[in-house]
Amino acid sequence: MNDYSGQVQDKIDRQKMKEAIRKIADATEQRIKKLNAQLNFVKEQLRQEIEKRKHAVEILRQQEPLLSERLKK
Repeated sequence: MNDYSGQVQDKIDRQKMKEAIRKIADATEQRIKKLNAQLNFVKEQLRQEIEKRKHAVEILRQQEPLLSERLKK
């Protein structure tokens, strides 16, 4: 009987460990999803900022000859 009860207890302990591991894995997966969403948001903000800066540089390049001409006069 002791051997059987030990086997049952081992089975229960393994099941509890599996459940604990599953909960940890689920929580970790949710955290990763949240962090990925935050990362994607920041990447989009950065992309938009880069586009704004490219546009500003292009405007400055277009204005440079006009400003140079004004300085010559």
